[in-house]
Amino acid sequence: MDKPLGYFDIKNALSENGCPVCRLETAAADAAIETLLWESVNDVPTRAHLNASRGFCRTHAAKMVRNGAALGVSIMMRDVMHTVAEILAAGTFQGSPGLAMRQKLPVFNHAVNPATAELVKNLSPQAECPICTEAQAAGTRYLRTLVENFTGADSLAEDYRRSDGLCLPHFQQALNFVTDAGTFAALTDAQLHIWRQLTDQLDEFVRKSDYRFQREKMGRESDAWQRALAAISGQL
Repeated sequence: MDKPLGYFDIKNALSENGCPVCRLETAAADAAIETLLWESVNDVPTRAHLNASRGFCRTHAAKMVRNGAALGVSIMMRDVMHTVAEILAAGTFQGSPGLAMRQKLPVFNHAVNPATAELVKNLSPQAECPICTEAQAAGTRYLRTLVENFTGADSLAEDYRRSDGLCLPHFQQALNFVTDAGTFAALTDAQLHIWRQLTDQLDEFVRKSDYRFQREKMGRESDAWQRALAAISGQL
């Protein structure tokens, strides 16, 4: 029986360190950036989306800095800069009586400034970063594939149990695709096994950090603190 699209990608990613879907989303983002730079710089709908999204999010803007990207990025960002400059030029200060006094109140630190709210709104992204869109779509496909193949023939459960598991955000998303009690039990049991192992390793790291046990060599627990950060927050 033919495997669904992405089955072997997720199976291979499970053999690597860290959350497999974080890894695959990063790969999808890199592929989307390459496609954008080499095939879509002059695509009119793509440029319109970039103007609406006010370019890229911080994470993917940083990934644009790569060999050969300078001209393509310059062409795209020239449009975005022109767009935000026009919005700023058209912006007005919409002050009102008593505004200066209200701004001095402690509660105003957490409030929207009505005098500049419209300009702030117009300068904000009106669409999602296009690379985020591609990466998240890929992540959703891989999570669905993982869950749908977690039990049954050629189950991914054992691969998963031996892996670092999904990070918390992706595990929460994966639960949305669970449709039967058997898959729920298998997935949650595997994730709990992974989390308990990591917790034990954190305990051991803390114990060996005690001056009384500092002569004991660190083992697998040596980077448990980094893996715990990634397990809860996603790929670092």
